[in-house]
Amino acid sequence: MILNKIKKYPRIAYIHVPKCGGVSVSDAIFSATYPGWMKATSFKSEIDLEASRVTAEVMSEEMQKIRQITLCEFLARKKSRYFSGHTSITTEILDQFATDWNFVTMLRNPVDRFVSEYTYNTHKRSSWAKNDASIEEYLNLPAAEEAATTITRFFTGCNLASLKKLEINECVNLAIVNLQKFAVVGFLHDIDAFQASLGNHLSISTKLAHKNSSPASKVSNELFDDDSLISQVKKLSQMDMLVYEKAVSLFNKNYS
Repeated sequence: MILNKIKKYPRIAYIHVPKCGGVSVSDAIFSATYPGWMKATSFKSEIDLEASRVTAEVMSEEMQKIRQITLCEFLARKKSRYFSGHTSITTEILDQFATDWNFVTMLRNPVDRFVSEYTYNTHKRSSWAKNDASIEEYLNLPAAEEAATTITRFFTGCNLASLKKLEINECVNLAIVNLQKFAVVGFLHDIDAFQASLGNHLSISTKLAHKNSSPASKVSNELFDDDSLISQVKKLSQMDMLVYEKAVSLFNKNYS
């Protein structure tokens, strides 16, 4: 009975790249697509950040791998309808589930995303991924290299160590091939086009609002005024920028 009742609703998985407008996008997609009663049911799921950290520690496994397993397990359930969260995704997951699931994501200029993430993690009240290093110190930390390859890691499903074993064009191509299996790939610089694409591909009408804005936008602006620092960020973000620019050329033109 329940399964027949929910079959009319599409199956959507929102892959939320950090600091790409994801909370507002996820909330808008859910509200426009599903009835309110579904929000507190097993038909909807999201990544629990703290739970994934604890599980990774207990299992001696990488946190993103735990999140991939969480994603995969939810997608495999017949009653599942909506998923969202900070998780990378692999070719294997997409090949298994892209026929039945509509994968959606939002991308942002990697330099803008990097600066936004740095300022947010530095000035937020939450202790999760809290950063205490100055930007000059941070740019020399492994965390900066991780942050600068976020987009590539999310859409190849590879960790940084694995990416370093490949040629940069291999990493970029793998990310793009996987993104081409998504139903909708949006861009933060073109929200209207993203909403139009959601309507065209999923027949839903959304009204997006921004949440989780940076608690230190003034600091972000000051960083962008420092050409030397931004030059370092661009160098670190080279791989992500190639993925982003290729994605824009492939997907953004289709929104007109």
